[in-house]
Amino acid sequence: MVFLLDVDFQGSLEISAPVGFEWLSSLVQKQPGAPYNETYTFQNLPEVSSSSQGAMLRFLETTFLKNVRYGFEAPIYVPDVGPVTSLSAFYISLLVADPLGPALPEGISSVVFADPVRAIVDSMARSSNKLPGTTAELMLKLRIATMVEMPSVLEITMPPGYSPLPGGQCGKRPWPGQLEFSDTSPIGLSTCSFERDVAAITYEQKEYDVFRIRITPMDSFPLMPGLVQFRIDIINPPGELSSFYIENEPAPGDRICGPACWRFQTQMSTGELIDAPQTVASEPPPFEMALGGIMQIWPPGRNDRPNKNSRLIFHFSLGTAGPYRAGDMMPAGELELVGPPGTIIPTRCYHLVETRVVNLFGSVFNATQLGVNVWDPNSPVTGCEGNGETALISLSPGLVASYVYAFRIDIVNPGIQTASNFWTMTLLDHFAQPIPSFNLWAFPEISVSSLARNSRPSCYQGDCVGAGAGVAIPVQLTLRTQNVVSTSGQMIITAPLEFGFDPVANAPLIEGDKQTPCLIREYENHNMSALPYTWRMAERDCVIVDRGNPLDGTGTGDTRTVRIIVRYQFNPADLRPPKAFRPNATFVIYFWIHPPMTFRPAEAWMLESFSPTGEELDIGSAMGWEVRRVMTLFEHSNTGGINQFTQTIAPAVTAGNALVPNFARVLLR
Repeated sequence: MVFLLDVDFQGSLEISAPVGFEWLSSLVQKQPGAPYNETYTFQNLPEVSSSSQGAMLRFLETTFLKNVRYGFEAPIYVPDVGPVTSLSAFYISLLVADPLGPALPEGISSVVFADPVRAIVDSMARSSNKLPGTTAELMLKLRIATMVEMPSVLEITMPPGYSPLPGGQCGKRPWPGQLEFSDTSPIGLSTCSFERDVAAITYEQKEYDVFRIRITPMDSFPLMPGLVQFRIDIINPPGELSSFYIENEPAPGDRICGPACWRFQTQMSTGELIDAPQTVASEPPPFEMALGGIMQIWPPGRNDRPNKNSRLIFHFSLGTAGPYRAGDMMPAGELELVGPPGTIIPTRCYHLVETRVVNLFGSVFNATQLGVNVWDPNSPVTGCEGNGETALISLSPGLVASYVYAFRIDIVNPGIQTASNFWTMTLLDHFAQPIPSFNLWAFPEISVSSLARNSRPSCYQGDCVGAGAGVAIPVQLTLRTQNVVSTSGQMIITAPLEFGFDPVANAPLIEGDKQTPCLIREYENHNMSALPYTWRMAERDCVIVDRGNPLDGTGTGDTRTVRIIVRYQFNPADLRPPKAFRPNATFVIYFWIHPPMTFRPAEAWMLESFSPTGEELDIGSAMGWEVRRVMTLFEHSNTGGINQFTQTIAPAVTAGNALVPNFARVLLR
């Protein structure tokens, strides 16, 4: 600090640093060092007062002369974060020695704004499941103070033993509540990779690698100052490192974390740090629950379709691997249940949790046969709070740690199937192994394509404008199923409005519906290069869901929905098994359809499948194509006979790669 007065002053100097800063008063130099002392001469300041403490630095009383330069140099501790409740500035004050004297009794003061604290703060690294060696979802969060532009990077060093998935992919995703990053999200557009330090540490005569997560911003989309958060899948450290984390756990209040910690830093391509890094302690490994999972029971109200309300029954047991022994009662605690990305658990879920075995399994006897103990009514669930895919269920004391308990909870299924399809269960620092979730009842693959994109002609009372009157265009539908659609099961396909499937003329009705031509090809094991099996007519019926003409009141006249009914006719001379839409095959289905009479944007085609008893199975949709207006006239001269454009007689040229003389055409849209 350097200052110059324009008057003589008798008093003391006091400098107040921003909140969180701390002067190292014992190391104050009473004159500034280079480069200031190379240009100017400075007068020594008096000694530092013993009352200096923390952010306040005081010098003893002296006489300050006008037009004389004063200054000092002193180290100061910079906090991890800048002040948020006060101004980030240094306050310099010259306090009057004798307030009753004649010289400037109010003193002299000045304010010097401080540079922003360039440090990473609010960092967090938390695994969804902390059991050793398990695959878990790692949630990462930090706040950066300075923009990070390419080629600079955000680097997160994981503690020893943490590793990426076997394929080495990063697969960053947004935090719960959002399935995908926005198109302009800097963290979403950045690239994510792992860097490996081989044999970085040695513990118990065994070497372990250390991995770093590197986030490189995309050009023109830098990481902006503020909150950065994302999640990835990782593998937790092995069990033999559990004692390493316990031995190296930092003491409460330690500012410097040891080797068992996470390190967050931003740095330039030259290796120079941008913000001061932050280290965060890694949590010691927890105890493992004896049991935690979804029971293979289909309760009333369960629905595995996407975005549907559903009910699941979970069972759990804390076990005796931790501090509890057989028969010990558990204290009050919160059971944390985390579903796959996209799962929704209502915020107020207390009334959606059921623990009475009679309501879950029908009777106490059934519960006993399933290995489930009766939930003590004196130890009820006292609350449930949902937040996206997470539920916190409050349990009262009294449940027995070694018993197996079950509960039912209502949820809303995710909209799409995600790669991370597991549930996590936590209670009293005990974690269950990752709980495999169910596959959504949705078609894993659907695509619709057309061999022609034209509209059909516009017709009124038999007069049509446009080409292709009465001509249906072929449509190809490619799909895979999640569930088996067996004999008498159905697949229902609904086209957008104003489309209509082509009926088979004079064919008999099937179950009151008109037949429509269809072709089903089955590719075993999804091998699209192999010769497909083509379903015979006896193995399927394709009918239009149409109940007649709307003018005579017998139906809707809507022909845009078709049913594929799986059939089987026993033939002792044909031992081929019944056909079915199966998950281990890809199906390509061809239909013939009449498009709308004018332009239509691409719209969704809807698909549903049903069991032979009418139970809902898979559901899905696929975008169609843009219907374009058809030409009203298309004529050309290569027709043979009289050329109407040249008024000459010439045969039609049909040979390949042959020259067509005097070719002319007329197009009219």
